[in-house]
Amino acid sequence: MFGRNRWFALVLLLALTLAACGPAAEATPTSQPTQAAPPPTAALSPTVTQVPSGATAAPPTARPTSAPPTAKPTSAPPAVAGPKYGGTAIAYIRDWPLEWDFQKHIKSARHFRAIHQSVFNSLAGKAATGTKSCEWDIVPDLAQSWAWTSDTTFEVKLAQGVKFQNKAPVNGREMTSEDVLWSWKRIMEMNPRMDALKQTLKEMQAVDRYTVRFQTKNPFPTIMSYLAFGTTDNIVARESGDFSRDKTWGDWDTPEKSWVGTGPFTFVKAVTAVRVELKRNPDYFQKGLPYLDSLVFLDVPDMSTRLAAMTSGKLDLWYAEVPVVIAASLARMAPQLQVQRCPTITPLVTFMRTDQPPLNDVRVRRAALMALDQENYVKTAFGGQAVRSTILPPLNAGYLKLDEFSPELRRNMEYNPAEAKRLLAEAGYPNGFDTVFNAYSGYGSPYTEAMETMSQMLNAVGIRAKLTYLLRAVYDQQTVSGEWQGFRAAKAGDIENPYVHFGSYHSKTPIVDNKSHVVDRELDPLIEQFAITTDAAKGADLLKRIQYRLADQVYILVAPNHYDYSIAQPWVKDFVKAGDEPTSRFWSQVIWLDK
Repeated sequence: MFGRNRWFALVLLLALTLAACGPAAEATPTSQPTQAAPPPTAALSPTVTQVPSGATAAPPTARPTSAPPTAKPTSAPPAVAGPKYGGTAIAYIRDWPLEWDFQKHIKSARHFRAIHQSVFNSLAGKAATGTKSCEWDIVPDLAQSWAWTSDTTFEVKLAQGVKFQNKAPVNGREMTSEDVLWSWKRIMEMNPRMDALKQTLKEMQAVDRYTVRFQTKNPFPTIMSYLAFGTTDNIVARESGDFSRDKTWGDWDTPEKSWVGTGPFTFVKAVTAVRVELKRNPDYFQKGLPYLDSLVFLDVPDMSTRLAAMTSGKLDLWYAEVPVVIAASLARMAPQLQVQRCPTITPLVTFMRTDQPPLNDVRVRRAALMALDQENYVKTAFGGQAVRSTILPPLNAGYLKLDEFSPELRRNMEYNPAEAKRLLAEAGYPNGFDTVFNAYSGYGSPYTEAMETMSQMLNAVGIRAKLTYLLRAVYDQQTVSGEWQGFRAAKAGDIENPYVHFGSYHSKTPIVDNKSHVVDRELDPLIEQFAITTDAAKGADLLKRIQYRLADQVYILVAPNHYDYSIAQPWVKDFVKAGDEPTSRFWSQVIWLDK
């Protein structure tokens, strides 16, 4: 089957490595700060007014009678057995960053994201709801609270006393609303994925030192998904606007100088294609955090090298994208390791050039969907560690199961190679056709197996989609320009937020998000109504109607929703997952080492 020899070799390597390795050497203890830290949950849970982020939840419209109270740090309890200070945690980078300006990244790789979210903070972020939890909530970060004060006015109250790291030229000054305003103006100018927010936003204001107001043209209940879930939403000092004039500070490509955030760690050094070093920020506003003295990210793109580093104890964390075969083998052969499993929030989806023949013919697109044997797909590509999809990934809010569609629409999503061939012949392709299946070479397992499986299933009905692996720079250029042919595989984004996800099928959405080049005059008004509705029942009905339309027209192909694994050494404590990655912004500040 797909990649079986490769995985056999890796598992054999794992067995030999484990047999040769003894226990990892104990780290030299480091001195502890005089102040003990509060429990992680207390440190991340100030008293706030939290706005629900669910798909159909309506934003509050009542005006508050007074400003929310300022969050105060919880007093540190006496030192007790539990979290320990000190030590260096070592994680890895799969791909070395092409550039260091995260605000203009189309979509940060999670490994790059893990670095910049340890140096910077956002207004809010994801946090796991409990130990080893696959569920998460939006919780405050730099924001103290947020609320709709009218149908079109959204206000964010900032935590007070938050200081930037003590590096020139910011020199530890306090973060204010002007920094938030400057950051978000730059994000919307630099990043095409913020187009929907830009089109909806009427005005941003720094009302006072600690209040930012977003005035929208229409009700926009999805706004917090942009402010809290983006991969480019870090708040930077407004002095960074002087990069072009002040070369003594440097530019984004010299992060040792330019990366001055408010986060738990400061940027120390980047050795190209080798390592990134961060150290503890002693002035971090979450008192008592982080626990680690330092955090190091090694560039380990090779799977076998990463495996050897993990089994020998040289790597503390292998978070996300651990192949199923490797995770299962590690669990059996090295039971002391912590193995966590969660449904991925980034399943494989395949886009199609619906504006070009032959995929501009809905019969051809339906044939492609009918070619996918979801049940066999689960077994073949994912070793049974996945669940089938319909027209959308199962973790989409409002996701409809197969039996919730009409019999006619279900036929489009059921495996039927004979009908697929008939539809191709009816569309004028009785002998099938040749096309390209564009893919990124660095996704790794299980995406490689998923792409290979999809390509072979398409080929079986006559859609000869040649799997073509592209380098990162070429793949990213395709994303921006939209200049590609045939099919294009990618990791799904924003599936947990339907407002953002469904907006990618609107005809006016930039091609960086509308990757299938969809122009559907029946779908557009449904998406537009859904984007502004604050009524839960109406929102749920629109969600169904949108999915019915997508099932009928078939603008994407969705692989089964696989499980994602993370592995940590037994001495890494409080490593919690949220979705398919660590607790986003917060994991690096709450983990500690018990060795």
